[in-house]
Amino acid sequence: MKDVSWQQYYRDQNKVEVLIKYTFKLPVLVSDFNIDEHPLFVRQTNDEIHVNYHRLITRSLLDDLIELWMIRSQQKEVPEVLSNKSPGLYIVGFIAETMSRINEEILNRKYLEGHVLLRTISQFDIYNVFIVDKDVKYVGITWPAIIPSFTEITKVSKGFDVIFIRDLIDAVTEYFYFNFDECIKKVITSLENYFIYYHLESVSSDGLLRRVFCRRKTKFRRLIQKNISESFYGIKERDLKILRDNMLYVYQIRNRVTHDKLRLKPYNRSLCKKAIKTLLYIYQSKFIREDNKNEYIMSVYRQFGLISDMIIGRNLDRYLEVENQESIVGRNEDDFNKWAFSNLKITKQEKI
Repeated sequence: MKDVSWQQYYRDQNKVEVLIKYTFKLPVLVSDFNIDEHPLFVRQTNDEIHVNYHRLITRSLLDDLIELWMIRSQQKEVPEVLSNKSPGLYIVGFIAETMSRINEEILNRKYLEGHVLLRTISQFDIYNVFIVDKDVKYVGITWPAIIPSFTEITKVSKGFDVIFIRDLIDAVTEYFYFNFDECIKKVITSLENYFIYYHLESVSSDGLLRRVFCRRKTKFRRLIQKNISESFYGIKERDLKILRDNMLYVYQIRNRVTHDKLRLKPYNRSLCKKAIKTLLYIYQSKFIREDNKNEYIMSVYRQFGLISDMIIGRNLDRYLEVENQESIVGRNEDDFNKWAFSNLKITKQEKI
């Protein structure tokens, strides 16, 4: 059933202010872990961090959340219409807006105070999620959600425990926990190990004149240029260029993180997400297909997409583009690919 709840919620002009509340734990005590930046307020009580986030939501969304909470409190069966709306995911979408600022504070404390056990958190670390309306009525939100087992991966996983796939999975894990320095490192390490695993070599810069008068490309750049080409993909050069450009930029960022003072911020999430998606596109090569690893890679891709959607939740502002996107998807394959790869391209605004 097609979900159109966003249309109902977005068009509702009756807005109410609510307080979104949730809690998470830190493994160590930090000094006065507080954020006082309206609409976000964070307070520490021993090892628990309590978050309050003021937000305007539509009356229809609040009514559905109250109805869902009452039904579940009475242990009754949730009507299909209400279940399909999944109103709680819109609250998860609001919570996602707070994670970057909170993780920025965690990273600041980790290094300034030298906490070796302190690490960034994901939405799956939070609990006791409630919203409170003006009448001080508490409405519980079922979260964190339980991630289903991906049985399709276990069916095709035998013999696929290779280092470049391990690095890919590690990159995805670090992404979900806002550890973007390690995410970027793992993306590049995965690709380097992919080249090694399939014995892929770069085009050498032969000739003295070429070495003297031409700017010599790095080995990584040559590997990218040679092995991400139409010879190995059923993708147009127009789209492959975006994959190459993205990965070369990610390689620069990895080097700056590893050898310079660059540290990615929790706000650099879209850059890391595009780095992972670029890598997953690269892993649709003929080498992967001929090695029968394509099903496993695609299973990881689907898992990444599913969890990404879950932790982002639903955002009414983002849904404004749904109808335009659906019209693009309905066109031919080339139009869709052009749209998909243009959205994959790392933009100037996302670059550091």
